[in-house]
Amino acid sequence: MKVDAVFEGGGVKGIGLVGAVSDIEKSGYEFENLTGTSAGAIVAGAICEIWKRVLSE
Repeated sequence: MKVDAVFEGGGVKGIGLVGAVSDIEKSGYEFENLTGTSAGAIVAGAICEIWKRVLSE
């Protein structure tokens, strides 16, 4: 199932988002559109970069 995600900012919350994203992906969901603010934007950008590399292999 494809989902859209919006991630909030807030230093420590950004670290928590990494774990949440991992669990969401393990549950079979795929991110289609991502956005965020502050730490959330960093996490969203990292997810996009990782998937770009995975898909190019």
